Amino acid sequence: GLRRLQLVFIDTVLLDEEISRAGLMEKIESGHVPPEALAQWDAGASGRAGAGEDQLRWLEGVLSASTADWLLVCGHYPVLSGGEHGGTPSLIARVKPMLERYRVDAYLSGHDHTLQHLQLGGVEYYVSGNGALNGEVKALPETVFAAVDPGFSVHQLSGDAMRTTFVDRQGTPLYTHVARRK
Repeated sequence: GLRRLQLVFIDTVLLDEEISRAGLMEKIESGHVPPEALAQWDAGASGRAGAGEDQLRWLEGVLSASTADWLLVCGHYPVLSGGEHGGTPSLIARVKPMLERYRVDAYLSGHDHTLQHLQLGGVEYYVSGNGALNGEVKALPETVFAAVDPGFSVHQLSGDAMRTTFVDRQGTPLYTHVARRK
């Protein structure tokens, strides 16, 4: 049976302020967010200063101390993605090396309106962000599976295996991958 699972959630907005601000600008320009939201975002910048670095130090400490049988990290922005926003440069530079060094089993994310499974450096990357919107996706060298139809992911863990299934909006499984415990 499953012995110990550790889920680590990170705030990727703090790790890439530039992308987060650009996303806010897109929402303002499309009319989904009122223009005063930008002033609120900018006013909070001093309170967020240094928070990303603090979080990275915290993440390194948590991952280095983990004795879990399964170690999963979750964040809104994807590290790797062939979706409409692509991979997140700051996460590729700062988080990806930690995922590999501390033998993290998988990184789970959303943001791109796609379903994706990518593999790199011994880490499984799952993107599930299209519950309501269809995005665009292109295959990367790391891509194992990609789809744009609305759906979701299901992750089931046992002692030695993690079964991930991408499911479409009708409940039909589109793709299943079984990762073995490291």
